[in-house]
Amino acid sequence: MFRYWLRVGHHNTAQELIKRLEPVLGERKFWRIASQEMLSPTMREFMNYYGRGRLDSQPNEK
Repeated sequence: MFRYWLRVGHHNTAQELIKRLEPVLGERKFWRIASQEMLSPTMREFMNYYGRGRLDSQPNEK
């Protein structure tokens, strides 16, 4: 479900995804999954903004 929201969610979901799912999945797993998904440019920008750059700091491996 998390991957689905990352792919189809609008940029305004970024903050809530981080706020609600990062504690459930754990920081490392959350950002690893987020970095592997194909995000819209706007969603990527907002994930980095609300995540304080953690999205781009993850290795992009699939």
